[in-house]
Amino acid sequence: MGLNMHADSPQESPQPTAKKPSWLKSGAEAQEELAAEEQKQQAETEQRGKMWRFWLKPEESGVHITFVDGALIEDGPQKGMLDAMIYREHTVRMGANDWRNFVCVSEEGPCPICDSGNKYATVQVFTVIDHREFTVKNGPNAGKTYKDRPKLFVAKAGTRRKLQKAATKRGGIAGWTCEVGRTDGKTARVGDEFEWEGQVPDLVTAFGEQAVVADYATELPYFPAEELAKMGLGPVTGTIGAGFGDLPADDEIPF
Repeated sequence: MGLNMHADSPQESPQPTAKKPSWLKSGAEAQEELAAEEQKQQAETEQRGKMWRFWLKPEESGVHITFVDGALIEDGPQKGMLDAMIYREHTVRMGANDWRNFVCVSEEGPCPICDSGNKYATVQVFTVIDHREFTVKNGPNAGKTYKDRPKLFVAKAGTRRKLQKAATKRGGIAGWTCEVGRTDGKTARVGDEFEWEGQVPDLVTAFGEQAVVADYATELPYFPAEELAKMGLGPVTGTIGAGFGDLPADDEIPF
């Protein structure tokens, strides 16, 4: 005798369709939103620059770099000092292991990051050529190897003193190659050990277009105050940046 599975089964009542809120997108609308966001991010990348920062892992050593700029000031009251760009910078923790750097805008007006309790550091920035080889593991360029890449070298107080001492002894550090090492996770990310090896006679001949001083105005992480506030980097939501201004003077990120 067959069983009628439907006869005794309760009939489900149709559920009312919930109204979708305006902030929740799907279908073609969602794809359009994603496309617009990708275009925005690409434009911001092109505007802000594409150069990576030079940094070392804790206990990494034997890394060779060459400074592209770093001459000495030749006259005036600052004669003999390194002629390098300086600016104020915040280091902000955005997530568990996500730290980002932002140019402080306090010289233009109120800075949301300063208002959140995050102190800025005054830094010097140089362009260096990183002589390590790097092979891309994923994406359309997977397998491609890069070498002699220009990078931003951002120096805080302790590193600045070491560079100035080296520059005074050598008449500047522009064109000088050195071997860099980082003792541990508590020392500066750019390294705390510098062994100066020699000066490259002609950077352009040696490295071509890689030996060009960075356009710091576009390469550094600058955002106007209103954009910083939109990112949540202010006193209104201030937990993102608060409490991370008291980093060691020599370091950028404490890991």
